[in-house]
Amino acid sequence: MTSDIRLAVSIRSHRKVKKLRRKLGAEGVLSLVYLWIGTATSKPDGILIGWDVEDIALESEWEGEPQEFVDSLINLGFLDDDGNGTYRLHNWNIHQAWVVGAKARSEKAKNAIRARWDKKAEKENSRVRNQLQYSENTTSIQDVIPNKKGSNTPFLSSPLPTDQRQL
Repeated sequence: MTSDIRLAVSIRSHRKVKKLRRKLGAEGVLSLVYLWIGTATSKPDGILIGWDVEDIALESEWEGEPQEFVDSLINLGFLDDDGNGTYRLHNWNIHQAWVVGAKARSEKAKNAIRARWDKKAEKENSRVRNQLQYSENTTSIQDVIPNKKGSNTPFLSSPLPTDQRQL
């Protein structure tokens, strides 16, 4: 789920926004913004499948007549009607590309994390396999130093030959 939508700073001077404000007042513009926010969280692709006129008004928190609000959004080009009862926000995929791509980005990130953990786990498994193989091919310290069998203290020989040692 996305946590934000993108609004251009020019929105306040856009002619369609100005017309909406003239027609429905500041509440109409605020309801449009609420519709955008609701769409980002509920219908991130911008297609309002299953939403009728009343659902759109409810999501927008529009207190007036629902049909008036939806008709105004359609007439001003904020909302498209496919004629079969499905509405979509006009050019949503262009204006809110970040929202539309959120699910794909999330899946890509999850796959990258999974791959990183799988690689780390495989590296650890390989290290453990190498340790086991090494331990299977080695003998105990007592087998290496036969004159110290039965002792738990390893015998450390001097690096110098016996004739060069000073006592």
